[in-house]
Amino acid sequence: MGVSDADISAMHARWGSPLRELVAPMISEDAYPRFVEGLMELLSSTPPSACAGAAEFLQSARSRGLPVVIVTSNESALAGRDLQTLGLAGLVDAVFGSDVTAFHKPDPRVFDEAAALLSSKWGVDIGDCIYVGDSLTDHASAQGLCAFGAVTSGATTRTQFLEADVPDHWVHDSLHSLSQNLYR
Repeated sequence: MGVSDADISAMHARWGSPLRELVAPMISEDAYPRFVEGLMELLSSTPPSACAGAAEFLQSARSRGLPVVIVTSNESALAGRDLQTLGLAGLVDAVFGSDVTAFHKPDPRVFDEAAALLSSKWGVDIGDCIYVGDSLTDHASAQGLCAFGAVTSGATTRTQFLEADVPDHWVHDSLHSLSQNLYR
């Protein structure tokens, strides 16, 4: 099975979506379960890697007493496993994956469960939070809901974030850089 430029463009347009939506142009519904099995096998044999500055970013939030909640298009267990493998699980208070909500990015309701936890457990309003993401889908999700910090570690470039009206001071090449600017 070959992957065309059109397939890659379609995937890029859906970056940040749940896996099924992301690969829909290339994988039939019938082949999807076999694809997921193969992907899980590949992922289990390939150790995850953290974005540059991830540990520092999370430690900075933790040292300031800020709750850290992750909202991801991955399934919660997979994201949790990666955090555990990377030694970062103790720096994260909760993970909300695509398996715990009927809503998915760019729908801002993807944050409903996280917002409820932030409010009930820490008295934090989602409007006072910063959502950090690496895609235009992440940016669209946060619109009108909370601040958005863009990190160009994913498929979206600095230029694309700026063209999407993300303010320059919110676009960084690493979590290290974002951390330095947030906590100065």
